[in-house]
Amino acid sequence: MNYQIKTVLEHNEKFSSFLHNKIKEFNNEHSYHHKEARKTESVQPINVVGEIKDYPPGSSFYTMVKSLI
Repeated sequence: MNYQIKTVLEHNEKFSSFLHNKIKEFNNEHSYHHKEARKTESVQPINVVGEIKDYPPGSSFYTMVKSLI
């Protein structure tokens, strides 16, 4: 088999959707945790009390929550 690999820096919605669906299928098939987390009854709301500030990209969710406490 011959494969052609091409590096593209532009966003390609069709390929992004394809890759997202393939990863989701793989995780559903091989990971019990992923499959269970996607069930409707597994979704739990997060209630945040306090002020949510702008945090720089890359900041962790833990850092944001820690500052609210």
